[in-house]
Amino acid sequence: MKIQINLSVYLIVLFFTLTACGERTDGLYGTRYSRSELEEMGVNTEHLFIFDGDKISYNGKEFWPGMNIEEVTEIFGEPYTRTYKGKAFFHEYITYFWDDWGVMVSTQLRDGIQTVMMVDIRWNLTIGKALELANDDDLRDLVKSMKEDNPKTYFKGNILVGGVPLGRMTNVKKDFMEENELLFFERFEGEGIVEYMVMDSYDYTKLKNFNIEDRYIFYYTILMSTDYTKTESFMCILNKYYL
Repeated sequence: MKIQINLSVYLIVLFFTLTACGERTDGLYGTRYSRSELEEMGVNTEHLFIFDGDKISYNGKEFWPGMNIEEVTEIFGEPYTRTYKGKAFFHEYITYFWDDWGVMVSTQLRDGIQTVMMVDIRWNLTIGKALELANDDDLRDLVKSMKEDNPKTYFKGNILVGGVPLGRMTNVKKDFMEENELLFFERFEGEGIVEYMVMDSYDYTKLKNFNIEDRYIFYYTILMSTDYTKTESFMCILNKYYL
């Protein structure tokens, strides 16, 4: 009898242990969180962006850099509001804006296809103040071009990165990095930028229109305010790796 009781207790404990350890998938869009739980964390559930290492999704639909802009637009479910053409170092790019969301997607032309290289979620960039402080025409022109290369509005609420909410009022170094499942590091002391390298876990075979001999790297970048207490921007980037 005693052996039977002990066995029953063991099985009950084992059941609850396995249940607790299992990852919940009955939340909103198959996530581990319900809508109310996400809203309590300040997460934007109308535009639910989740970045979990090599898996990123919008409202439960997976997407990734390397897709073409038409594929990402279909996943977003709304057309972009405008575009901006620019040039950076070795390439030209087009940025597609979802101005009402505070989201921008940048592409490069590969084999005649506009291929997504960066998804950028913006909370705040003090372009207006910079325009006031610009003391010559060249600097003012630069700031004006930066203003055009920004969404008309900023993202409302938080996104989820590595299971932790990230938004305008997030103290990245104090709260976000300490609690995160992903290992973010500060690139240079005092620069206000932290990064997470997805590296080997990313399935690079998903990429289209890329040369096999070229090496690419997939990473997250967070731009912080100068006092580290607020978040300016979150970027998900696919880039060529230069030795």
